[in-house]
Amino acid sequence: IHAEVQLKNYEKFLEEYTNQLKGIEDALDDSVGDVWDFTLDPIALKVRSQRTGE
Repeated sequence: IHAEVQLKNYEKFLEEYTNQLKGIEDALDDSVGDVWDFTLDPIALKVRSQRTGE
């Protein structure tokens, strides 16, 4: 009986985990075609070349 309860709990866990992974997959699929527009991004990037000592 204890093993059956553990099995049911494990099945429930796997079902919930599968749903979470599916949600993540769907969210990533929606954003795959998006292009990052750095002019609209609120985070500014500093681009500079680095010199090495000669």
